[in-house]
Amino acid sequence: MPTLNDLKQNASSDIELIFKEWCKHPNLPKPKKLTKAVKDDIEALLKLVSTKKLILSIYNYAQVVSQGRYNLHPINRMLKMSLSKRGLAGGWGFWKFMPDQNPLEKYKPFAQQNKDPIEHLRSQFKPVTKSYTKVAELDKGLYYGFETSRLIGLKERKRDILYNINHNIKPESWSDIWETELVIADLFWNRKHTPISLDELTRLMEYWEKYKHIAERKKNEEETHY
Repeated sequence: MPTLNDLKQNASSDIELIFKEWCKHPNLPKPKKLTKAVKDDIEALLKLVSTKKLILSIYNYAQVVSQGRYNLHPINRMLKMSLSKRGLAGGWGFWKFMPDQNPLEKYKPFAQQNKDPIEHLRSQFKPVTKSYTKVAELDKGLYYGFETSRLIGLKERKRDILYNINHNIKPESWSDIWETELVIADLFWNRKHTPISLDELTRLMEYWEKYKHIAERKKNEEETHY
């Protein structure tokens, strides 16, 4: 991460800096404008914690959210939670993600501890139509190589694929597999605020596993050609 002094060069105040840093993370919901209410809440919070610690807390929150370990809350709600009685006691809102709380380590084994069947399926999901180095690349706005802006409003696509599964209609092309992978990535990305049907997810994963060789074959042909 850049130093605090580097960040301050592009902001007129610490309040504006906090807002800008929040907006840098594409997977975190945020208001379109820095309203007076948001300014007032940020100002109140900065009386209790340093600018540097609050920026680190935002960064940690974004990292934990990207792993699917926590519900997404917009900045105004996170600020309200941080300033509530529970938050001020050190147990809610941004306080959960302060550096001294070690949030990245704390949330790392969350799914394993709870034996989450969805997390088990997610660990098996490795899209073949996209290239990626990490599951979530927040700085690039990517999740499994897909732009996070695409991972919304895919109910009709999911319905169409489930129809094909129910009627034994096989995928025929690379794009069919790409679309299946997009829908599965969408379900994992949004699972904390849009409940997943484990039955539907399992059937989608089985369908993908059975036919992903179609896209793999196409990919291998292109690599051999070049």
